[in-house]
Amino acid sequence: MRPGLYADADEWTGLAPWDRYAARVLAAATTLTDPVFAYESAAVVHGLPIFGEPRLLHASTSTGRGYRRGELVVHAGEPRAFERVDGILVTALLDTVGDLIRVLPHAHAVAVLDAALRRGVDAGALRRLLAVQPSSRGMRRAQSVLGAADARAESPFESVSRVTITALGFDRPELQACFELPHGE
Repeated sequence: MRPGLYADADEWTGLAPWDRYAARVLAAATTLTDPVFAYESAAVVHGLPIFGEPRLLHASTSTGRGYRRGELVVHAGEPRAFERVDGILVTALLDTVGDLIRVLPHAHAVAVLDAALRRGVDAGALRRLLAVQPSSRGMRRAQSVLGAADARAESPFESVSRVTITALGFDRPELQACFELPHGE
């Protein structure tokens, strides 16, 4: 998993890709000196959905320059709020979501934002955060994601399905609609 940290090969290959990624993040948290995880690495700690097993681990620094060392990418530049989740230092939930909706594929970004909205993230606060970012990179993408998000989606797969249905030209599905069957069934 990391230099000096190993996992049983059968157990490792039996894990879902997102669980392998979570294990890699936790391994990095134990071997690096108090990293501040960001992007997908922070998302997995926050319990937000990720898709597949991201290749890279992401961290953030408010000082110095960004760099890449092996599978670790350290992002520098834009100010971030930090918090500890289960003892692991990560970018704050709002910052994590703001970062991801600027860079992920549209359907995946909508799934992340839907999950965050269900957890109480305020879309207005997210818009305000994005408005003060010094870089405009990914802002058009983020606005599109904000327009497509819906806290009523109950799972990442429902979010991705909704985006796909809309992209195929069908009407946007009504989420969590109740239907009464005839004869009280």
